[in-house]
Amino acid sequence: MKIAVFMDSNGETLPFGEAGTVELYDRDGEDWYCINCIPFKPDRTMNLNLLRRCIYKMASQLDDCKLFVVKKTQGIFKAILEEELGINVRTFDGSPLESLDQIREQREKEIIGAAVSACGRSCGQGEAAGISPVPVGNADRKLYRINLAEVQKKNTSLNSKEILLPFLEENNFHELEIICIHPPKWLDDALPTFGLTMKTEERKDGFCHVFVYFNDCK
Repeated sequence: MKIAVFMDSNGETLPFGEAGTVELYDRDGEDWYCINCIPFKPDRTMNLNLLRRCIYKMASQLDDCKLFVVKKTQGIFKAILEEELGINVRTFDGSPLESLDQIREQREKEIIGAAVSACGRSCGQGEAAGISPVPVGNADRKLYRINLAEVQKKNTSLNSKEILLPFLEENNFHELEIICIHPPKWLDDALPTFGLTMKTEERKDGFCHVFVYFNDCK
């Protein structure tokens, strides 16, 4: 598992929005070594399109790294990295180089936990775990709903794909309503694989409501 760390010249983690270097680390045996140094200088005055372009350019040099360490998260950065690029973001204050093993182990435990939760969902235990879509109305109609914004607020280590993909893979529903701040970007590419499509509605509650259903159901 590769780990990317956003750092200053003293090897201390930086918060999003400052200029520094993203150092990409891989492990050889028991030792970690830097395999790439990527200048990263997002400007707070950038509009959303320029900021996204800046983040995508940096992320394109991370190989298959899916773990990004930063001092402090910021909403738009975290959303782009996690929701659009599938890169998990976590915080660490100070010099993380002596703690890369612990950071890796913690993330691996979270991945295993997410897999266990997915198994629990298939066994009918997901609702109790609080991260699975719940049935709406008559169970025979197979209509489900999940407040993704609330689930991610309570489970900050999980991204939307880890929460939703196991349920989509089961294909045991007619319609799924996802309440979120914005539609997960990966859905556009993933849904056709399952024969699914979606429509999006902006509601007065300030949230986006995404309705996922099979192509022949509407």
